[in-house]
Amino acid sequence: MFYLPQVKKSGFMAGSKMVNERRLQTATKTSNYKAIIQSASNLAWMELEQENYEKALTYFDAAIQAHVSSGEPKSGALLYLQKGFVQYRSLDY
Repeated sequence: MFYLPQVKKSGFMAGSKMVNERRLQTATKTSNYKAIIQSASNLAWMELEQENYEKALTYFDAAIQAHVSSGEPKSGALLYLQKGFVQYRSLDY
């Protein structure tokens, strides 16, 4: 049995796509890696809910890149797990 990863959108107005897109743009300009990770992950889950797997993977890649750039040792495994879940969901048998 495959257990679904826990979806936890974080931050203010986590469910709003417009807010998260603006937040991602601002965080990217200011190199705020924590905000990039949060907003990109939120956007990825929103795209996954709409079955836009390629966009979801793109957002998870942005979150992973921000994590690598930040040098933060925590939370990296969770990002890779979530990206793997999206890849699993995108498989067409």
